[in-house]
Amino acid sequence: MPRTSRRPFRSDWRRRQWSPSGGVALPASNSHAEYTQLISQLPPQDTPSLFGLPANSDVAVQQRSAIYVQTNLRQLSADTEATGKFDRDKWAAQLTPILTLWAQLAQQCEQVKNMPAARPNSEGLSPVETIIALEMAKAKALLKLVDDATAAIGRVVRGTELLDASTKSQGNALVQGAVPSAWSDMWEGPTKPDVWMKAAATRIVALGRWQQAAALGTLLRDPLRLSELLSPSFFLTALRQQTARHAKVPMDSLRLSSALEPQLLGSASLRVQVEGLLLQGAVCAPPQGLQQLPADAPIFCTMPPIHVAWVPKDVADPYPPDRSALLPLYLDPDRETQLGELRLPCSGTEANWLQAGAAMFLSGGDA
Repeated sequence: MPRTSRRPFRSDWRRRQWSPSGGVALPASNSHAEYTQLISQLPPQDTPSLFGLPANSDVAVQQRSAIYVQTNLRQLSADTEATGKFDRDKWAAQLTPILTLWAQLAQQCEQVKNMPAARPNSEGLSPVETIIALEMAKAKALLKLVDDATAAIGRVVRGTELLDASTKSQGNALVQGAVPSAWSDMWEGPTKPDVWMKAAATRIVALGRWQQAAALGTLLRDPLRLSELLSPSFFLTALRQQTARHAKVPMDSLRLSSALEPQLLGSASLRVQVEGLLLQGAVCAPPQGLQQLPADAPIFCTMPPIHVAWVPKDVADPYPPDRSALLPLYLDPDRETQLGELRLPCSGTEANWLQAGAAMFLSGGDA
């Protein structure tokens, strides 16, 4: 907001005839009459381009409003008395679908359940192999936690087990349409139980593949989807530590660099290819980079594969600052957890893209 409000009043922008939207140009003078005339020509309804936003931003606003309304409706429809008493028939009616869903998802995780996990403190493991071992241990613990909880709820519903405090707490949360706190404390995923279960199972299965690739020594040579990790920020830190060991430099001397073409990071001692990132506020394709969105574009566009590496801070970026933009990389569209910043080539200026809210995400928030 400060960037948007200050920009029209800078003298250098007035000299360049700043135009907030098509057909509307800011006067180059300080004449009150000219500004009054400009205001009278503005459309009665604000358009996204008037504020430097992408043409499809109104769709994103409507979607967020719909999510907000749905959340409030779920809260209003929740039975506040259900948390204080146990109704076996109600639990059976409301929880049987969620228990059936987890039983199906758990079958997909069976191979991971039986897979031996590497010890994170084993000698000879690289930082990346260590973090994958930790992720695998966390995935197994998460799988056991939900398995045990849903099994206990199922036994209570069938009347073969007495209700205890832990089962009551987790069952009540599911009845209220929320993720039990014991689950979210271990992994803070989506807020809806069914979506959380699907997202957790997807990551547990994927981590089985990550551990196999790490054991074969091919992990960093394969394209990676960071959204498949339970703690992607830890992986980026481990990659930084491993790069520092290879280059024999302090970790603090390295910064994250990115490129759409691998040869632009040819001097990096360790480089990985990341795929599956989502982009909001722009479209991106090599070698041009960021381009403006059409009005009918989806809220999120899939990024092309991007190559990232930790490089010394004194190494020049692959793209010059005047023809590129440093965009934030977030965990999800809530934009609460930022994992880093990646520089991409672009048309226009970096200020334009930041004002447009352009950013990248590991996932769309529902997976």
